[in-house]
Amino acid sequence: MINQRQKLRTFFCALLVTSLLLSTSPVFAETVQDVPVGEPTISSKAEDPLKEYKERAQNQVPMAESVESQDVPEKTSEIETSPTELKETTGESLTPTSESSEEQPEMTNQRIEPQGGIMPLAGKTLREGLPGDPLPYDIDKNFADVLRTIYPAAPNPMTDDFMESLGSLNVNSKNLTSLKGIEYAVNLYLLNCSFNQLNELDVNSNVGLMTLNVNSNNLTSLKGIEHAVNLTQLVCEFNQLSELDISSNTKLFFLNCRYNQLSELDVSSNTGLTNLSCGNNQLSELDVSSNTALTTLSCANNQLSELDVSNNTALTSLNCGSNPLSELDVSSNTALTTLGCVNNQLSELDVSNNTSLKVLDCRINQISDLDVSEHSSLIEFYCSDNQISELNMSGNPLLLFFLCSNNRLSELDISSNTALMQLRCEGNQLGNLDINSNIALYDLHCSSNQLSELDVSSNTALVNLFCLDNLLSKLDISNNTLLTTLDCSSNRISDISSANGLTALTDFNASNQQITIPVPPVSLTDEATVDVLKTTARTGLTATNVDINPAPATILPNASNGDLIDLTGVTRDSLSDKSISFEYASSALQEGASTYTTKLFSGIITFADVSELKNELQVSSNKTKSGEELTWTWTITSLTEKKAEDIKATFTLPNYVNGDITDIVITKGASSVAGDMNHLNGTTSLGNLEQRESIVITFKSVARGDPEWHEAIGRLDWSDTTPSSPHYNESKQPFKILDDEQTDTPKDSLDMGILSVPIYFNFGMQDIDSTLQTYSLHTLNYQSNTNVVTDGFYTRVKDERSSNTGWELTASLSEFVDKSGIGMPNGSGTSLKLHNMSIEKVTNRDTPQEGIDPSPSGTPSTVKTTETLVAGDAAKTVVDAGASEGDGTWQLRMPFTDLSLNVPANAGKKGTVYQAKLTWSLNSTP
Repeated sequence: MINQRQKLRTFFCALLVTSLLLSTSPVFAETVQDVPVGEPTISSKAEDPLKEYKERAQNQVPMAESVESQDVPEKTSEIETSPTELKETTGESLTPTSESSEEQPEMTNQRIEPQGGIMPLAGKTLREGLPGDPLPYDIDKNFADVLRTIYPAAPNPMTDDFMESLGSLNVNSKNLTSLKGIEYAVNLYLLNCSFNQLNELDVNSNVGLMTLNVNSNNLTSLKGIEHAVNLTQLVCEFNQLSELDISSNTKLFFLNCRYNQLSELDVSSNTGLTNLSCGNNQLSELDVSSNTALTTLSCANNQLSELDVSNNTALTSLNCGSNPLSELDVSSNTALTTLGCVNNQLSELDVSNNTSLKVLDCRINQISDLDVSEHSSLIEFYCSDNQISELNMSGNPLLLFFLCSNNRLSELDISSNTALMQLRCEGNQLGNLDINSNIALYDLHCSSNQLSELDVSSNTALVNLFCLDNLLSKLDISNNTLLTTLDCSSNRISDISSANGLTALTDFNASNQQITIPVPPVSLTDEATVDVLKTTARTGLTATNVDINPAPATILPNASNGDLIDLTGVTRDSLSDKSISFEYASSALQEGASTYTTKLFSGIITFADVSELKNELQVSSNKTKSGEELTWTWTITSLTEKKAEDIKATFTLPNYVNGDITDIVITKGASSVAGDMNHLNGTTSLGNLEQRESIVITFKSVARGDPEWHEAIGRLDWSDTTPSSPHYNESKQPFKILDDEQTDTPKDSLDMGILSVPIYFNFGMQDIDSTLQTYSLHTLNYQSNTNVVTDGFYTRVKDERSSNTGWELTASLSEFVDKSGIGMPNGSGTSLKLHNMSIEKVTNRDTPQEGIDPSPSGTPSTVKTTETLVAGDAAKTVVDAGASEGDGTWQLRMPFTDLSLNVPANAGKKGTVYQAKLTWSLNSTP
């Protein structure tokens, strides 16, 4: 303790040097310590091309490009059914809709007008009526009313002349039950009557029809279609057609007859067909050998046992999903960009000739081998529910959506798939999953594997994470601030505190954790404390006995730390291999969003007689200069009766360069042997340890890296004979690489002092000039390992006295002299200007958490923002802290670009180096 009346002074001197050599002179500074005699002192030295896929990602459903892109719209297409839906059903939705994502022919209401543009009003009047009328009628009244709604000038009653004037007619979604009277529209070339309630339609008289759309009605037949020999487009999906004869419609190029009851379909006469969609019928055969112009074929959800597409070399899209196909030869279809063969009986699929594929969906088959390594254009790849044991994904750099769930994969390398947005690999045998390169991932499903680790720190775009039913003992999601859904249930996780602050996380399920720990120490009074659970609020915990016999007298949360569980009335034997359950109240958990749908943390804690290793990693100094040598001591001790076997150590050193680690020595008991890097990279086993035995590894390393805090990690992996084997733990040792341009004198034994000052103010080589000159610092003179160029210099002080009477920081500049101590000629008035200075309060000093307090208390009342120090003049006060001010650690920040040296005219002598001392002094009272 220092007497408050005693005046304490700490001095730091920075050396400013200038040399005058012809046209250049080096100017630099060094820090020296100056202690005044007779004074008590403290010594101190772009339209988006991926718009479609982004929209799919937002909807969180993997979609493939429609294989029926020119069909009339529907709610779902065969290849667009979500993976979950296809697992639940082998058919498509039978619900028609008037909305569409597929392209269809434009259908407009037009009429043929006579010359002169005047609509004829004369002609035969058509009798209007409704089904059930006692008298015959010519046209359905509801139909006629719709026409008058569409065409305000249409006559009432309707006439045959008006009907004859119609060329293009669109009456879709008008709730019509009859189109009686359409036979008078003899000049029709386009008719769209989709989404009505028509039970029959007779187009015998409409021989000029080129486009006919009867989608989503109740038609059982199409009367008269054989007379429409010029028909090019026919859409009749979502009806009840049991037959469809299009043999006379030889000009047809577009046919969509999905969702009917067709058991046969003969398209042999329709050689011009480019688009054929006949899915969801009852077809057992389909011969498309004559349809060589086909570019799109969709025949999903039928009963096809064979499909020959060898003649259809123009095909770009093929969907044959949900058939009993056991073989599919697409070797001739080299133009394919979309292939869907989901839910068949395929045991193999050779797509080696189909390198233009962008979408491949072969889910729910029996495929064991699939090679897509040459498919560089692949964007969507779905191969879930097969028997695949190996996949090479290195050749798919454009891949966005990848589903390989429920296969036999033990490895999966997706490091080349950097654009990946969705990955589903659940239900495999993966022991490792590296997704550090997949920073665009928003949806990850890796449940039901054998993962013991999962690093998602780089995946900041994640919205959904499902990793349940693995072997995870920890999961750090602190970087995943966009997460809305996390299911990590059925793992071994005991710490959920990293979810604190994730305000978007509304669905958080960490239930059913299966945690195994060594039997806790039991006191002489039969008490034990279970210390394994970690939450933010440390409250809301309930614990109950599962099978401890005799049952504990009490099982209660600890009074001061609600994550601890206190047991009374127990023994080590009663706890061994027994369990307790735990559960937190959802409302008590601070993790995740405050308003939530699901928030669960529960499980079982089993006290196993397992091996446990104490892991201690220590370094000779936690602060060092770059390039200096560090000595490490790693002590590994067995704590329990269970033997730890096959112990392997992995040491991770930041910025490691091969050869940086030397002098490895391994000591067990009284025996020491030389080691090598295989003992520190997890390759060579260190052997086994019985209870209380230890292994000590010593080695040296070179410190490398930027001037900041770094962290070395020592990981231990070992096994034993318990079911929870293997085990691992980690020890972390932080160390700081010091700034080459700042001193570091911690003053740990004193409660007040200067901790750091700038080492050099180097103003470089300058000309001798006949006028007053001002020189600034230049970055070329600061090429060492430093942050001063960007962050500025600082003078740091501490005041940790129990009774703070205040302090004063002063600075003074000596005269500039040469190496012989002779003053600089004409140097009178030389000055150093410190501009834009500021005071900062340092928090967590000399720890990795060191930072600047954004809202400090006790800020010194006087802080000079600008000060000019004239060489040889008396010291000036730059910071003045009054009583109860300046407590803790403070630093005066000096921006690099705001330091300048003013040199008088004709100062100095050619070829001479001049230097001055900048002395910092800390006095105990202002």
